[in-house]
Amino acid sequence: MTPNKATALEIERKFLVRGSFPQDPAPLKITQGYLPNTNGSELRIRCENDQFFLTRKERLNATTARETTCFLPVEIGQDMMRLCSGGTLIQKHRHQIQVGGHLWEVDEYLDVNAGLVVAEIELSDSSERFHMPTWVSDEVTDDPDYKNAALFRGTYANAQTGMLRRMGIE
Repeated sequence: MTPNKATALEIERKFLVRGSFPQDPAPLKITQGYLPNTNGSELRIRCENDQFFLTRKERLNATTARETTCFLPVEIGQDMMRLCSGGTLIQKHRHQIQVGGHLWEVDEYLDVNAGLVVAEIELSDSSERFHMPTWVSDEVTDDPDYKNAALFRGTYANAQTGMLRRMGIE
């Protein structure tokens, strides 16, 4: 993550991971939560390997969001993390894997979301073509239950239940 960046468009697709995938020997250790917000955007506090960031994300559609991120001093980041309410802090390990000229970020969720493994790929255009690794399975880009903000407010078990309900299986 770039410590301080101007507002940028983020175009990404998200997939479930099945089976084994190439392990990053030094995955990022991430803790993140969300601050209460009433204007429709997300305010995320994230700690990556002891560095804190505040991100404002305004979703434009399922694949695209306007995102602004800034670096936070540790003390302020810790204070803001304590202000996160309405859910359980997300704990995950992020593996960064190069495949076919693209960087895949594979998040292994821990704690209440243990068992969930999701791969994201950032694209320069929503119609950009990319190589699909063999360890990537179902696309969940359009499924709101797999957004990190939803996982913060619920759990992976809720996401699984929602997916089964949408498939007509209960």
